[in-house]
This record gives sequence, structure tokens and C-alpha cells, in this order.
Amino acid sequence: PQSPTNTADNIYVALYDYVARTSTQLTFKKGDKMELINPNEGDWWVVRLIDEVTSQLEGYVPSNYIATCSSLESQPKFELASYKQAKLMKKLRHSKLVQLYAVCTRSQPFYIVTELMCNGSMLYYLKVADFGLARAIKVGLIGPYSYFVSKFVLPELSLCVEYYGNKLDENPQTDGLSHEFADKYEGDHSEFKLGKKLGEGNFGKVFEGLWNGTTKVAVKTLKQGTSEQESFLKEAKLMKKLRHPKLVQLYAVCTRSEPFYIVTELMCNGSLLDYLRDHEDLNQLILIDMAAQIASGMAYLETNNYIYRDLAARNILVGKNNCVKVADFGLARAIKVGLIGFEEIYESTSKKFPVKWSAPEAALQKNFSIKSDVWSFGILLTEIIGKGREPYPGWDNKEILPQVESGYRMPKLPDCTDSLYAIMLNCWDADPKKRNSFETLLCKLEDAY
Repeated sequence: PQSPTNTADNIYVALYDYVARTSTQLTFKKGDKMELINPNEGDWWVVRLIDEVTSQLEGYVPSNYIATCSSLESQPKFELASYKQAKLMKKLRHSKLVQLYAVCTRSQPFYIVTELMCNGSMLYYLKVADFGLARAIKVGLIGPYSYFVSKFVLPELSLCVEYYGNKLDENPQTDGLSHEFADKYEGDHSEFKLGKKLGEGNFGKVFEGLWNGTTKVAVKTLKQGTSEQESFLKEAKLMKKLRHPKLVQLYAVCTRSEPFYIVTELMCNGSLLDYLRDHEDLNQLILIDMAAQIASGMAYLETNNYIYRDLAARNILVGKNNCVKVADFGLARAIKVGLIGFEEIYESTSKKFPVKWSAPEAALQKNFSIKSDVWSFGILLTEIIGKGREPYPGWDNKEILPQVESGYRMPKLPDCTDSLYAIMLNCWDADPKKRNSFETLLCKLEDAY
């Protein structure tokens, strides 16, 4: 029962099931009602469960797992779609478009009220009626050319239900492990129990771990006594700044004593390179979707003026349902901002770089930019479409650069479409300025999907 002070905007409903990770958190099930106690306080909110029988429990919950009962997020998927359709119809008014009169969305079911079109007259009077798939067209800055990129067009409603049902019913990643880590990332070694080894990197080993006996995590360790501590901590500091659904999320670090830990979300299927080689049955739609997910994460880095410098399938991790995320930020760097725009070039003094994935200007002049990342993305596309195929197979590193400088580009793979190969060739344009941005690449891959 709600208290008299409760308002509709203060009562929330759970969108997903959640199991508490600490004694200060609440366990709840999808559909449970709760009262918000501390509004808009970080990623973890204090709520009071509204128990219709006896008690009321308080505790922290992840804010992205709940929504107000009156919000669109709490409505069934296709009622949400209907609301968006009505919102579009409200904007568009023309004598040949069916007119929207009103919407009723305060309670279920939703109503969209439009003018009545009947055929009782002897005259045929036609109007465009269904705006379910209509979208606004983006207007470019050069010329009259406009376009619309459709993310998914599925001809059958049952396919929509199957596809979006599977995607949207997945529990989202929480922002952090708990509210205790909201303002600090430093943890204690005793909180993390290490399990099986997942791999080995430049700095040390990576293990599957368990935090607080409740939550699976990945733990990257630094070899004791190594001189790479500064680089290790720089990676952790960078990961703390960057938050996006397609970047592996940092949870905590343990740096008070050796061995140092970087604790991140666990991607259960390991590196994309191994995953591609072990799953030859992946169809091209899945492969293109994976490429689009990576482009989405890289577009975020691009927007925030970061260059990655080591984009390859080995540095992409795979989770459930073919979800992929960019990981391993050991070589990532921020691009300096100048007085007259962005200084897009980062000059590296490192002698180590992946030649087969590197743009000519990066390999020969050690000048890295977001456009050199775009070149690497084109190489990564060959790994994805080739299901783990090594770039320039059979070639030595010393052979590659002179050939690429003279204009050689890898040929189209047997399973690669012409449109995908055109994307690759653009990524490998000799002029970095002519290469697409990651935002454009994302649009093109969604269109290819």
C-alpha cells in the first residue's frame, strides 16, 4: 500500500530480476513495486519495496533496473512503439496524412485517436495512415542529399517479437558493482577470489574472479616486481573515465599492495579472435552486428577525443548472445585539444606496434589518430568476415608496408559482400581525411545489417 505522500512519479516498477550483491542491496523480481527514497543520487538508488502483504524493505538498487510506473520504459514493447508512432503523427500535418486527434497513455491499453476514414462515399479519398516505420530524415551539410539509415527492418511481426524480445529481455549491465564503489575504485584483495586463468597479456595474467562471493568478474593482475606499474595504472585511470555499453567496464582496482589488480566486468566467451575461430557456424548477420557493436564503442571514443591504437579481434571480448565490447586500453591515449580545433595526431615513441593492423602513417611515421584507428577497423572487419583469418596471410611484416605504400589492398574475401568490401576499402584510403568516421561506419553497418 502506498503512503499518502507517494505520487505516481515516486513509485517505481522493476524492469528485470536482480539478486542483491551486498547486505545493503535489495533482491527483487521483474514487476515488483517500490517507493523511491533518494531521487537522482548516482547509479544506485535507495528504495523501499512495497509489499502488499506485510513488511517493507529498504536498500540500494541499480537505477537502470527500475522505472516509474508512468514511464514509457515500464510499458510493454509494442505499446511503447505505438506511443512513438503517435508522437510522430502529432508533428506531421497535411491534407493527405491521417490527422492525429489525441492519445490516451495514462492507463493501459494505450489509445491513438485519429480521424475516421470510411469508404461510404462514392468518391475515393486516400490518405497515408500507418506511421509505424516512418522516421525523420537526417539533413546533411553538403548539398540536398538526405538519407535515412534503418537499423532493423523485419517484415513479419513475429520476427520483431522474437528478435526484440530476446534482445530487450536481457538484464542490463549495472553501473559498477555497488554503491560503495560509486566514489572510489580502490578495493581490497580479500574481496576478490581468483578462479581459472583466462589469458595472459603484456602486464600479467587475467583470471575469472568472484567479488564478495556473489558476482563474477575478470581480474587482470600485474607481475610482481615489474617496471610496468605506471602503464598498468594509466590503463585503469583511463578505463575509469570511459563508460559506454560497448566498452568493457572497470569495476575496481587494488593497488595498495602487490600484486596490483584491475577488476572489470566478465565477458564469458573470451576474445573475439578465439570465438570466431571456434564458431564457424556464425552467419553473416551476426558478424555484421558484431562489427556494428565495435563501431558503436569506437564512435564513443571518437566523440570523446580518444584514440585506441591497437584495434584488433584479440582486444575485443565476447559475452552472452554475441555481445562484443572493446577491451584492453593499454595503448589508448587522449587527443589534445588545441585553440583552433582538435590536434588529431598523436606522435608515439613506442617501438612496439601491430604492423598488420597499422595504417601507413602510424607504422612509418608513428603518427596515430582516430583515422588510423579507422584503418585498423577495416583490418578487423577482415578478421570478422574471415572468422578469425589472419590479415595478409603468409606475409612477413617487412613485406607488408612497402606493398601497402605502393597501393596494395587485401582482396575481397569469398563471403564478403560488395558493400562490406567498399567499407573496408574506404577504411584503407591512403588519405586519412577521406576515411569515414566511426559514426558513419556505424550507420553503414546498420544499413548493411
